[in-house]
Amino acid sequence: MKNHSNTRRKHRSLAPLYYTLGSIAAAATIAGAIYFVVKNGRRVSKQYWSIEKFLQISKNIKLDPVVINSASAKEIYENFIHEKQKVDALRNKYINQHPELKPYLNNNTRTAFDFKFKGPKKSEIKKLLKDMPEEFDAHNFIFSKILTNQTFTEMKFLKMRFSNLELDTSDKESNKLKVTYEVYLNYEYATGSFELNNVKGTSQSKYYFKGNQTVKVISDSEKWNLNSKFANNLEKNLDDARKIIRIGIVKNDPKWTQSNEFREMIFKWFKRIFIENDAFPDTYSKDEYEIMPFNETSSGDDFVRWNPKKGLNNLTIKFFYVNKKNPDIKSPGRIKIFTILKV
Repeated sequence: MKNHSNTRRKHRSLAPLYYTLGSIAAAATIAGAIYFVVKNGRRVSKQYWSIEKFLQISKNIKLDPVVINSASAKEIYENFIHEKQKVDALRNKYINQHPELKPYLNNNTRTAFDFKFKGPKKSEIKKLLKDMPEEFDAHNFIFSKILTNQTFTEMKFLKMRFSNLELDTSDKESNKLKVTYEVYLNYEYATGSFELNNVKGTSQSKYYFKGNQTVKVISDSEKWNLNSKFANNLEKNLDDARKIIRIGIVKNDPKWTQSNEFREMIFKWFKRIFIENDAFPDTYSKDEYEIMPFNETSSGDDFVRWNPKKGLNNLTIKFFYVNKKNPDIKSPGRIKIFTILKV
């Protein structure tokens, strides 16, 4: 009788445990279930994500459709290609100098190498792999230029990485970029269907989405960089500025370049070539804004300065944009410096 009594007591004491385990198992089958794990001594909740939910929310991620940048879309793209080629060349040079590394460049191969490779050569290979230049980080480059409109859920439970940048050639104005990105499940806060660890966070995972969106780049800088219409016509247009500067030589007037007449003539010239060559930035279009002299002093005489000292021959012009309909809307002051030789 005593043994039977002990057995019954054990069954009664285990009953709550069976009930608890059963409850957890049932909860785990429900979408959105919360899992608890211990990480670094603290309890972290992980939300279950089905593949369907992951794909649905990944497809809804939106990039900011308009980006304001000091550079144009073409300049951003060309800089992206330049940086990538520079890093790739450095990495390829290192690999060509150490051809023994080629079998171990793949991540899966490298993992197998860590476990199976034995002997002194292993440490030598590992050091070469460690010293190898990093691959070009497309994500960091694009992340500094493009904004996302991610929700709290998307930011917490998903990992998004930019992978490529292209110039949208279908756009006549060439001010749009095609941005490619990849989305993974963030296993720090989420869990999903079973997958091998070497598959998680890769393009082989069920929790992987690749998408692309087009964003418009609005430049906040004047269109006078290399190969612009303004730059291409500049040398011809500088002849008119030279003629204005030489008036003082003809008149034998050493104070000519300090006069209001000189400043007004130069600014009139500058405004004309600015408009003719459509150098307005995207943020201040010529249809809505007018270019005006910008004075930082109460005397109003510092918007044009000519400095021939020590052969510098710098012509500095200060200007800003004023809205045609509402003069209270204006830009901060800006500066353009011309170096004019052969005066």
